[in-house]
Amino acid sequence: MPVEEQLLPSAELKPLYDTVVWLWVYRSFKKDPNDLAAERVMNRLGQSSYPQLFFTDASGKVLVESGRTVAAFKQAADKAIGAMAKPDPGMAALDARMKQAHKLLAEKKRDAAEKILKGFKETDPGEFWLESRDLLGIKPATEKDLDDPDPDRRADAIDLCAAKSLPASKEALALLKDPDADVRMRAVRYLAKAAPDKIPAALPELLADPMDAVKFEALTAIKGSSDAKLSAVLCDAWKQLDAGKIASGNPNVLRLNIAAALGDCGTPDAIPLLEAFAAKKEFLNGTTRACVKSLGMIGRRGAKTALPALLKAFPDAVTAEMEKNKTDIHCVALAKAVHEALTEARGTAACPFPTKWSEAERKAVLDAWTKAVGK
Repeated sequence: MPVEEQLLPSAELKPLYDTVVWLWVYRSFKKDPNDLAAERVMNRLGQSSYPQLFFTDASGKVLVESGRTVAAFKQAADKAIGAMAKPDPGMAALDARMKQAHKLLAEKKRDAAEKILKGFKETDPGEFWLESRDLLGIKPATEKDLDDPDPDRRADAIDLCAAKSLPASKEALALLKDPDADVRMRAVRYLAKAAPDKIPAALPELLADPMDAVKFEALTAIKGSSDAKLSAVLCDAWKQLDAGKIASGNPNVLRLNIAAALGDCGTPDAIPLLEAFAAKKEFLNGTTRACVKSLGMIGRRGAKTALPALLKAFPDAVTAEMEKNKTDIHCVALAKAVHEALTEARGTAACPFPTKWSEAERKAVLDAWTKAVGK
């Protein structure tokens, strides 16, 4: 049952209906203005899987992430309410001024309203000034807005620089440290297109970014790179992730992307890390297949220790329980992926791959490959 069907009709959540402001964020991936707005919200929240539930304060700062059950949601709500900062008297005064401006606009007294709205630029260059600019009808961002106080305008500006192929590498590098995650992600995207040679030096910092959107964009940026110096950086990031020193809302997907990148640039030093994960034989986990494929690619480049590492990734034979649960196709798919990776690493297949993956067929394939690898 979809999470929203579990949560929204629940009588247990009625006390929260007037306490929580509910925001449903949906992406169409059409790259239109609505999709762009949704992507920015997700980048800033740190969303990396679907669905995810977050409690934030009014500024959009994530206070706590919720689980996907009613009980977990109630527990997270209690934590979030307890974590809310006490109202700032100064903010209350600014809010009163903004309400007065809205009142004047409603009364068609635009000159008086504009006087109040323009004053926010000096008294509050943050959220009140940004709202004021919308009400004042400020023109859309241009490529000159890279240092604008509005993160949306900074993000639009660096996107415009990329679209127009304008030189802005120095500015983009500075934006990698921007407080806004969406801006940082778009700065990475700009550098990947306009100055890919700048990415390797920045990669350790990018992979340690608190937001997944930035990390994933950095890994996309180095896709296809054969720069062996990146191998150590990627392996270190993997280890830091496993140790809990790199934050991620979806560590398995991050690990999968790191494993895939190692296929392009990994050195023999990356083999133990890939081997350890592949040897778990988790055929329902896409990261296992990514590790297997990368071991084959590293082996093709001459690292023969990848071959015995791959032998450990052959899954057990298909069982009746797997067939009942319809997971047998995934087990066979992993076995075939290991066979193909070994073939890529060695240059030739040790044997044909069977139509199924019975105990007898598994033994025949494993024996053939063990003998071939031992030569």
